[in-house]
Amino acid sequence: MRHVGQARLLTGFACGLTALMCAGLLAGAALAQAPPAALVLIIPICVILPMLAAWRATVTIASPGGLAPLNNAALNDLRRDLARLPETHHPLGF
Repeated sequence: MRHVGQARLLTGFACGLTALMCAGLLAGAALAQAPPAALVLIIPICVILPMLAAWRATVTIASPGGLAPLNNAALNDLRRDLARLPETHHPLGF
């Protein structure tokens, strides 16, 4: 259980570090008056990278005990429950 807490802490730290690095890069480019061609690349990178880091962090932070693989009994139970569901037709005919 300890490794899950460490993974959450490391993920949060990496996410925050990514946001700080991108903010520094963007501020440096703006203060150094980077050419417009460089800003076209820097601005999307500085916006997208922290968003990707935060999106990936939600998987680690939101999981209660980490991601555990399904065992065969749980998978068989799931398939049995799905087999009990009635078949229905798609309302649009697909």
